[in-house]
Amino acid sequence: MTLALNVAEPLLAGEVGKALFDAVGPLLLIGWAEAGPVLLLALSSAPAPERQTVVAQATGSEGTSAERSEGVKVDADLLERARDEDRRHREQYQRPVSAENLRKALGIGAERSRALMQLVGADHNISTCPKYYP
Repeated sequence: MTLALNVAEPLLAGEVGKALFDAVGPLLLIGWAEAGPVLLLALSSAPAPERQTVVAQATGSEGTSAERSEGVKVDADLLERARDEDRRHREQYQRPVSAENLRKALGIGAERSRALMQLVGADHNISTCPKYYP
């Protein structure tokens, strides 16, 4: 209806260019009404992109280091220091230490801090604090 109303007057006046120009808006709306739901359905049913796993695992021939899937090395001494820092933080604040606070306390980089957090988090029942260990 909107298309007919927009182009009727210019067509009767013989202004074909103006009629074509005035038809663009309604045609876009009609097209979007047809294509929009299909596009939204396709977007909602598309598989979610795979997240890179960051779960740390204990590795090493002597068991003295831990390695994350990206290759971040963590020695046993550093892991023990991280556990002590987490224990102290839990006693003081009743929640796990954050990766950022652990990074500052141990003077390490962000990648290594996050790898340590995965190992330290595995020591605790993760279901009791899902906010801190997704």
